[in-house]
Amino acid sequence: MSDSTASKDAVVIERIFEAPVALIWQMWTQADHFQKWYGPKGASVPVAEIDLHVGGKRLVCMEMQRPDGAMQMWTAGEHTVVLPHKRLVFTEGMSDEKGNLLPPSAMGMPGDKPMVTEVTVELEDLGGR
Repeated sequence: MSDSTASKDAVVIERIFEAPVALIWQMWTQADHFQKWYGPKGASVPVAEIDLHVGGKRLVCMEMQRPDGAMQMWTAGEHTVVLPHKRLVFTEGMSDEKGNLLPPSAMGMPGDKPMVTEVTVELEDLGGR
């Protein structure tokens, strides 16, 4: 993300993987791959629906086991940019299991949090990594 497009509230995470760009693209765009890696340690992703085209919907459920039972967090969004093996941009917000957006307060978050955020994944081939 260039400095000219980054929000003052942007979080930028940069990683180099010992894997080709095509594989990293699959990890972000194919549900079966996405379910295997997404989320913090101890979380699972029982649902990942990824309709990969501009305007295509995303619906993801992340689940954590707690002493009092499983807790699920649903997010939904829409793809706004799909440039295979280069750039993926999508919106994301808290939702119910049907993809209806919910205010952050419904998940116990402060009311000043945005209802929808934008996620940008940029990939660059560094000689096969």
